[in-house]
Amino acid sequence: MIEQAGAALPLVTIFGPPGSALSYAIRDFLYRSDVPFVWVPLMTDAQARKDAGVEHLADTRLPICVFADGTRLERPTVRRITEQLGWFHTPLRAEYDLAIYGAGPAGLSAAVYGASEGLRTVLIERYTLGGQAGSSSRIENELGFPHGISGVELAERASRCSASAPRSCWGTRACAPTAPRTRWALTWKMAPRSLPAPRSAPLAWPTAGSASSTSSASRAPGE
Repeated sequence: MIEQAGAALPLVTIFGPPGSALSYAIRDFLYRSDVPFVWVPLMTDAQARKDAGVEHLADTRLPICVFADGTRLERPTVRRITEQLGWFHTPLRAEYDLAIYGAGPAGLSAAVYGASEGLRTVLIERYTLGGQAGSSSRIENELGFPHGISGVELAERASRCSASAPRSCWGTRACAPTAPRTRWALTWKMAPRSLPAPRSAPLAWPTAGSASSTSSASRAPGE
């Protein structure tokens, strides 16, 4: 039975035997990434030859992914699919002011807020947007959703929010060579913004019986 995920036209068609662990991993990745796809389980050797162009169900080239542009990938990794979708590129910068690991709702929020303050921000996610929340069927304690919300929908809303953040732009980027297991990185670029000048004197903690000295010590000259 052919299964389709997503109402839009499929970007990927997957052919593979029902018990294939790699087929399941690919489908899980595409589903959590909100990529419409079609899953075609191969039940017989004859169907494998006809639909997938392989010899039999045990063919080492399975599973096979066919993209909307006609590109055919045999036994692809998730990394290879990411590259084919155009989501994997080189980093924009050599250094960043703020690095956030984990693109769950909290990570996406922190990245938007950091970028809005003028920080060069990078958000790194090992698997897909939404983090662990994206795999939850129902989240009952999320602020702003009194009736609960699915993890996939929450992740999709957070992604839309971060993509439409004022004066910011974002896109998937490759990780640094020192983190080979990381597959996703989102970068934000903001217009330069002047930050407050640093205090010329350090703050001092108040001590018992020294209220007047505390007041003067905790203020920078000129305040």
